[in-house]
Amino acid sequence: MKFIKNFGFTLIIALIISGCATTQNISSGARTKIYKSNYNQTFKAVVQTLSDNGYSINTANSKTGIINTDYSNASTLQAFLTGQRRTKVNAILNKENNGTEIRLNISIQQKGTLTGWESASMTKSQAKKYYDKLFAKIANNLESEN
Repeated sequence: MKFIKNFGFTLIIALIISGCATTQNISSGARTKIYKSNYNQTFKAVVQTLSDNGYSINTANSKTGIINTDYSNASTLQAFLTGQRRTKVNAILNKENNGTEIRLNISIQQKGTLTGWESASMTKSQAKKYYDKLFAKIANNLESEN
């Protein structure tokens, strides 16, 4: 009985830890950009970019520089082609001497047939494309504000 109890607890912890895949398997340099714009303008551009791309903002605290989103589901066509996926973005902004640093972390989950939402695998090149695309959209929002 003790074995079953310990095994159950271990299984629950393992499921919680593996609940979502992150794209942190690429270097922090690929997940970080410095923009030559003031902090407040950059913070607003990141929030706007995430909102424009279908993310609901859970936290946006300009004092701490933390922006967290809820999961955003893939489009119907994409879900049909690749299976149901959803992504979540966390951003940390820091004031730098030459502008504002943004570090992003994108988490991805895929819906299993029997298991519900679980970690989704992603290659480094796929992850880099996600980051590059999001950083390009942030840059476009910053340019449109000027």
